[in-house]
Amino acid sequence: NDATVRLHGYERQDELLGRSAFDLIVASDHPQAAKNMQLAFTNGGTGLIEYRMLRKDGSEFDGELNVVLICDESGQPAEFVALSRDVTFRKRAEQERDRLIRSLAAKNDELERFTYTVSHGLKAPMITIKGFVGFLEKDMAAGDQGRVRADVKRINEGIDRMNRLLGELLELSR
Repeated sequence: NDATVRLHGYERQDELLGRSAFDLIVASDHPQAAKNMQLAFTNGGTGLIEYRMLRKDGSEFDGELNVVLICDESGQPAEFVALSRDVTFRKRAEQERDRLIRSLAAKNDELERFTYTVSHGLKAPMITIKGFVGFLEKDMAAGDQGRVRADVKRINEGIDRMNRLLGELLELSR
């Protein structure tokens, strides 16, 4: 029909007369196409099956073919009807989708590692601060002003380190 003629790059229907459906499928797909033809004889049709298909100029495209067996009045196979269409755009979209999914998975893995690192990096100053608050309480109870000043200095250093880490985190997120 005209649609098949256009799909495969021919100009007139008579250019396809006498040709087999195998002439429109790349040679590497012929074994599978032969199995599917046998399936059409057995089951009355193939359903949608993808092949690499050929144009008149020899270029290839992703195609989808559905073959249906037509029987005569006595139930004997008489002919096949085949419907084909170009699915190149869909295949490219599927490949792009798969690439984006892989990229997103990689970014999620990276984010998970980053979150773990940041979490671990923020725990160290908090543990330091908590420890020196305990020392500060003891030193205040003992009245040791020199140790109290040293404890306060270490607490401030821990807070400064946390502020620096949080600032770097915000900068990285931007």
